[in-house]
Amino acid sequence: MKIKLLALIFGFVALPIVSNAESNSSLMRAGLYKDSKFNIIWDRCSVGQEWNGITCIGSVQSFTWNDAIGQVNKLNSQKYRGYNDWRLPHIEELNALRICKNGFKDKLEIPAKKGGKVKVDWVCETELMQPNINTQIFPNTLLSSYWSSTKNVDVKDTTWVANFMMGYISSNYVNNKGAIRLVRSGK
Repeated sequence: MKIKLLALIFGFVALPIVSNAESNSSLMRAGLYKDSKFNIIWDRCSVGQEWNGITCIGSVQSFTWNDAIGQVNKLNSQKYRGYNDWRLPHIEELNALRICKNGFKDKLEIPAKKGGKVKVDWVCETELMQPNINTQIFPNTLLSSYWSSTKNVDVKDTTWVANFMMGYISSNYVNNKGAIRLVRSGK
């Protein structure tokens, strides 16, 4: 009531505040998802797939880590989905996508996005060999490892990955292959 009264007095239009759920709903229909914790936008499909308005179709592509960086740069130069600021996620961001119905076991220290280290759950307790990611948000996710941008400084030539089949976080040699899930700033 107070907003409407102010709008009448000062002659401006009072617009409703869009909640995160409402704005995320339109993003979801476009094949994107907003993660409010990190203020980032995820591509709901893996690189190699396309959003058809309902789900991700096509085949997920796998890359070595250096080729993954090259692929991100290529997609940015092509303004993939209308943006040129896509990147590989930090391991802490990628870690937040993992889910395990029966919980996790053991802890692992990974580099924190803001510096230092953070302890995270390491592996699913029992849900091995199944999607350990929200498949309503990220349909047809490859049950494999996904690259992060975070190098493992403790083991030469390795980078942190999240595996959505076994639900674990680990490091992978940069010459091995992994999938890519793109992310960009939510600002």
